Amino acid sequence: DIFNSGSGAESDAYIIVDETHLQNIKYRPSAIYMLGDNISLTTDYKPVESFNGTLNGNDKYIYGYNISGVNEFVGLFKQSNDARFINIKLSRFDIDVMPQNEDLNISILVSNATNTYFDNIVVTSSSIKLTKDIANTSEYAGNINNSGKIYIGAIAGYASGCTFKNYDVVMDTTKNANIIINAKGGPSIKIYVGSVVGYADESVFETELTYDNTYNTFVMETDIAPSGSGNNPPSLKVGAVVGNDATIGGSYYPYKNDI
Repeated sequence: DIFNSGSGAESDAYIIVDETHLQNIKYRPSAIYMLGDNISLTTDYKPVESFNGTLNGNDKYIYGYNISGVNEFVGLFKQSNDARFINIKLSRFDIDVMPQNEDLNISILVSNATNTYFDNIVVTSSSIKLTKDIANTSEYAGNINNSGKIYIGAIAGYASGCTFKNYDVVMDTTKNANIIINAKGGPSIKIYVGSVVGYADESVFETELTYDNTYNTFVMETDIAPSGSGNNPPSLKVGAVVGNDATIGGSYYPYKNDI
């Protein structure tokens, strides 16, 4: 079979022990899954397009994913709907995105989550960047379209009707900044950044986890500029937990610009 063992039923989950098994979720997106071992990812991993099953991380780690130069929805899963993610640990993810002329949902776990339940999700030692386009020697990654929206969160980029329980995000503390935003465009471009979710609509947040005596922490560096002289730059909204709601507890630290 395409998994280590199991049938995908509630009482007999498919067991995942390597990257290939994780990738194969795309063939049976409604099934029940459990990690049987820590999983190291390579640059060959491609996000699962859609998921409406259950992934139980069994307190194992998924780690070591580095991706750069992408211009699309980013995450282990692109879309989730009526899905469950529980007991998952994510570490050493380095995501480097160059947005050009489209909306983006950027995350480590799920790019776009709808009616999805998250419980006991821990993210550590990771970073997310919107960076300069070195290959094309241009100063910025590119102009985003006039109505573009970018949502950045470690667990979900965008969330609608979701529940988040016992989440804990401590980004890479060895770096001066672990969420870096370089963006160029007009004031109608909206960028939302939160440690857990970039933008949340009708979602519930509650947590009791305290990884290493801290939680929901990131250090942010920004370099945001207008697309032309005399114009206003893109709009940036930041929250410790949710980008569009600064009232939910946690901490972040502006590093370069006064946000």
